[in-house]
Amino acid sequence: MFLDYYKILEVHHDASFGVIEKAYKVLCLKYHPDKHPKERQRWAHEKMQALNEAYRVISNPTNRKYYDEQKSKLMWNVFLEEGLIGIIKVLLLKP
Repeated sequence: MFLDYYKILEVHHDASFGVIEKAYKVLCLKYHPDKHPKERQRWAHEKMQALNEAYRVISNPTNRKYYDEQKSKLMWNVFLEEGLIGIIKVLLLKP
């Protein structure tokens, strides 16, 4: 499964490092496990793990470039597969 790190950090894919860093800090304060009741601490911990991973990748220019390339390739593959399957269905089901 391919996680959308920009969505996790709630930033646009063209966001600058400063915007990413600020979003990360705000979300860390919001989802920190110590700020949640006992029954929601596990959820908050998992949310923090996702935030940390997203920030680790997106904040590093080299990792971010690689991530963006992989995401682009995946989107094209999904588009091509879905598009080709859709065209075949239309052609085969055409009366």
